[in-house]
Amino acid sequence: MTDSALVNDSASGIDTTPARIVVSGTGSATTQPDHAIVHFEARVVRPTPTEALADVTLIASSVTHALGDLGIGPDAIVTSPGHVDRERNWDSGQERIVGWYAGYSVQAKIDAPSTVFATLLEVSRIADVTSGQPMWQVAPTNPAWERARHAAVADARATAEHYADAAGLRLGPLLELQEGSAMGGGPFPKMAMLRADAGSAPDHGLETVTASVTLTYIALPK
Repeated sequence: MTDSALVNDSASGIDTTPARIVVSGTGSATTQPDHAIVHFEARVVRPTPTEALADVTLIASSVTHALGDLGIGPDAIVTSPGHVDRERNWDSGQERIVGWYAGYSVQAKIDAPSTVFATLLEVSRIADVTSGQPMWQVAPTNPAWERARHAAVADARATAEHYADAAGLRLGPLLELQEGSAMGGGPFPKMAMLRADAGSAPDHGLETVTASVTLTYIALPK
């Protein structure tokens, strides 16, 4: 049977669109993270909102200065201005205002993963400042993404070949390639949280990046 057997005379009223096989595939690769994102939060409670905002602003400034002293440039630091609200507690079912709290967040991008733990230790010495767990990230230019995309395409093609063989067909030309699966979503990094044993610095280890792809093939008779 020739390939043309899939196409019928349009005058007959029969659908002449060739059969298609649409499949999704995923691929992953591991690599050292390129940087980490760390969030610091300054929070104080003071008798008045003015005092609370003024003090938390000074504390946030101390955080940014400490980060600068550690070699983190201003373009890698993002600050969120302070917010102020009443600080409340409850006594016998009654709400009682005990002061005003103010918060101020500072986010830092740390390009050298090996310095993350030292950065956390240094900034944690500042009173009224807490830090979140670092999120390790892989840069879009990291070669791991290319390896993951190659693996995703190979995975999708292998699946398409299996379906074609099961249906007594063979794969024809590739019609379309879309990044992301048929259910949506594209390549994404797996974020790892800080891991530390007692008394030791955290080991950031390897990160996994994952890519997904959807391929559309024309299905031809064998």
